[in-house]
Amino acid sequence: MSKYNILVVDDDEDILELMTSALMNKDHTILTAKSGEEALEKLKTDEVNLVISDQQMSSMDGLSLLKKIKLEYPDIITIMLTGYAKVDTAMDAINEAGVYKFFAKPCSIENIKAAVKRALELKHLIVDRDILFEKIKGKEAVYKEFERRHPGITHVKRDSQGNVLLC
Repeated sequence: MSKYNILVVDDDEDILELMTSALMNKDHTILTAKSGEEALEKLKTDEVNLVISDQQMSSMDGLSLLKKIKLEYPDIITIMLTGYAKVDTAMDAINEAGVYKFFAKPCSIENIKAAVKRALELKHLIVDRDILFEKIKGKEAVYKEFERRHPGITHVKRDSQGNVLLC
């Protein structure tokens, strides 16, 4: 797996320190922001793969932040934490902001670490999928050029039992 950047957003300095120390390892770098606005500024300058945001923050709430991230940076995976878990908030986070995982505080740091691991594995799979998709598109262009130069070359004729016919 590649090295990933995780952005943790919370207006509580103690939570930022706890999350940074709990999540730090050799596979990813932890960035922090104390507000939604600061997080959006960091996204402009740093490549971020995963955002973990608190819901209740003093200026911009987490849901508003994650909605903006979904619109502007759709490839970033997001996780929301909240101390004020309401079903409506969870549904909006998932349905409107595309949140990967939703945690109600207090929550186990081990559960968050497991969710981060799974989210980054998902990110790795998405990157691999996109690379393969681009390779397929390249091959399709080659096949189209073969077909243009030699009409019928890319078509396979088969008999009733499925055997390839050489014409």
